[in-house]
Amino acid sequence: MPGSLFTKSLPSVVTRMIGGFNGTARAEGRFYMELRPQIEIEAPVGYHAAFDPNTFASILLLEDLAATKSATFCNNKTYVTRAMAEDMIDLLAALHARFYGDSGFATQYRWVAPYPRWFTIGARKMDLERYTRKAFDAASHVIPQKVLAKRDAVWPAAMLALAVHENEPQGLLHSDVHIGNWYQTATGKMGLCDWQCLSRGHWSRDVAYAVTASLTPADRRIWEKDLLVRYLERFAALIGAKPNYEESFRNYRQQIVHALLMWTITLCHSPLLPNMQSTDTTLTMIERITTAMADLDALEAG
Repeated sequence: MPGSLFTKSLPSVVTRMIGGFNGTARAEGRFYMELRPQIEIEAPVGYHAAFDPNTFASILLLEDLAATKSATFCNNKTYVTRAMAEDMIDLLAALHARFYGDSGFATQYRWVAPYPRWFTIGARKMDLERYTRKAFDAASHVIPQKVLAKRDAVWPAAMLALAVHENEPQGLLHSDVHIGNWYQTATGKMGLCDWQCLSRGHWSRDVAYAVTASLTPADRRIWEKDLLVRYLERFAALIGAKPNYEESFRNYRQQIVHALLMWTITLCHSPLLPNMQSTDTTLTMIERITTAMADLDALEAG
């Protein structure tokens, strides 16, 4: 065993309601034990995972990244440089390519939910549609008028955007790739942690989320098409076939709404749930993502 470990657990009733009842803690533990050893990316090593289905207690013993790699963890104040963004894109291409189109992946790892099921079950449990409407009111001062005026189109667009996950080859998704789940090692490598939302679906979900939620709007406008081209080149080199750029860009635009719905429920949610992020972080994410939606006419991407 290493000299130091990072532990992640569900020590309270509230955290067990979120991570235990929803099954995310069990899924994250199985990721570290079963999938992480098969993927060559910068991510923590897992040493042990345990989950009690009766009490929803859970514990993970993970690599202490601060000790092993002098890692620094990102947040909404982190400025993501072009080099950092490119490294994030390269990591996602390697992640998505590993099980892409693998017919045995779904049967061997049934516990990795297909993204449409992961989304719809979670949306129903958390009453996502209703709380998204509340969040549009609460965050109206940071949402572009162009998106506010089409707020009634958000939920139908989200439902439409599920189709690509059903109709195209699937791979492993992280599903929550906002900047707060990234870290940078002492050598400058970008890494990805917090795997509790993993699912099986189309790569465009992660790419759209990572780019729109991590970059400043000004940088995103300049870099996003180049970053998509880079992703497709890296992805093609790993899977042996290059996706069509125009279709990929349409998928990218369409999936941005699912990035937004990760944050509307963070801003407004049931009083039984705790605040999962600071208001400052949440509003920053909503502002960045809805600005991208406005810039790219994302609600018309279908």
